[in-house]
Amino acid sequence: MKQFFILLLVLSGCTNPKTYLRESLPLAGEWKFKIDSLDQGIEQQWFTSGFNETVRLPGSMAENGKGSEVTVKTDWTGDIVDRSYFTNKKYERYRRPGNIKIPFWLKPVKYYKGPAWYQKEIEIPEKWSGKRIVLFLESVTGSQLFMSMIKKQVHRTAWLLPMNMTLPNCWCQVKTG
Repeated sequence: MKQFFILLLVLSGCTNPKTYLRESLPLAGEWKFKIDSLDQGIEQQWFTSGFNETVRLPGSMAENGKGSEVTVKTDWTGDIVDRSYFTNKKYERYRRPGNIKIPFWLKPVKYYKGPAWYQKEIEIPEKWSGKRIVLFLESVTGSQLFMSMIKKQVHRTAWLLPMNMTLPNCWCQVKTG
């Protein structure tokens, strides 16, 4: 009985009557979007203007119908090991433009490899003023983030990993008027 009382005392000492909830602002939904196939967005300061195209996130460019049509000459990030696709007569009809089908490859409807820009305007709740705010982005492969004209270098060594970043106070100021 003495052991039970000590355990109960220890457990009650570990509880905290105050509950701290982490508030969040979902970023899922429609985002402005632009493909930067010539890699000129930074030089031309695309971060200062809006984009006309949109995508729904979470989701990939292919899921949003963005990118180029898949062709026999698509520059895949992986390689088709079985070269018979390119030479075997039985696959000939699947190599024709408009009917590209690769039987042993996960083939998206669209394909793109290179820089792309995603843009979303959010409103930080006034009650968050002066608090630490962390931006969580899932599956980021980019290397730079622009926040209201503030450029933040984000060096990535792995592909498709989530990213947490504390936002600077100057960006999180409450907008008035």
